[in-house]
Amino acid sequence: MLGRRDDALALTGRLAASIDGRYAPAFHLAIAHVGLGDHDEAFRWLERAYLERDPWVAAALNVEPAFQPIRGDPRFDQLIRRMGLVP
Repeated sequence: MLGRRDDALALTGRLAASIDGRYAPAFHLAIAHVGLGDHDEAFRWLERAYLERDPWVAAALNVEPAFQPIRGDPRFDQLIRRMGLVP
């Protein structure tokens, strides 16, 4: 969002590649991809966070301002409903 797209892509790439059995901050990688405008990748990471029962998803998904750009996407409402939250 600061205009440093190449830096952000490099960082998210390194984080995703370093997983190899270790914890990856899926929720936070989703935020990064929303900021990059890559909504499909953001939803992929949100789905992973949901499946891993990442507490950040339940606590912040519906109120985190960083997700504003994807709130109109039907996948967002589907995820919110699957979690039992009110859109």
